[in-house]
Amino acid sequence: MVGKLRYILILIGLLILFCAVWVAYNHTGLSLPWDREAPVSDDLLYVRLVFSDDASVDGYVKGLGIEAESQLYNGGSSCNYIYDKDGAVIGAFNYQRLLYILLLPEPAVD
Repeated sequence: MVGKLRYILILIGLLILFCAVWVAYNHTGLSLPWDREAPVSDDLLYVRLVFSDDASVDGYVKGLGIEAESQLYNGGSSCNYIYDKDGAVIGAFNYQRLLYILLLPEPAVD
């Protein structure tokens, strides 16, 4: 009888502890190491975008994946942006027609 009571008290204690951790995690902004997002970098990468019709465009992109500012449309197409060296948008491209992205060295400044 005492063994059963001890077992029940331990379970109730663990349940209370679990609830306290859950409340702290969800309501106080506590974050676990695996929940932290990678830092967002505003660095631009100089790339050559090669498309399925053998056309290519040199420009800057913010990353090699789909960007946060990009738009995804039903059916799988997407719209990402090409930037100039100052970070101004100069064009857009669709990943559906993109074959690959080639990282290029920065162009020489005159």
